[in-house]
Amino acid sequence: MSYVEEQLLRERLATAHRDAARIRAARVLRARRRAEVAARRALVLAVRADRAAELAEDLVAPDRGLLAV
Repeated sequence: MSYVEEQLLRERLATAHRDAARIRAARVLRARRRAEVAARRALVLAVRADRAAELAEDLVAPDRGLLAV
């Protein structure tokens, strides 16, 4: 293998490593974004569930305050 061929091979390998690193970084970023979206959705669902539980509690025992008197 000539010097020029060896340099071309090294350059191709370096490019392949850079591309692979870029792809891994993009995948990590997408996974992080998906996790953040899932966390926000879970928080919204938890708030909705709390509100629904409060409403259900009020519907089941609306006069609870009167019983304490």
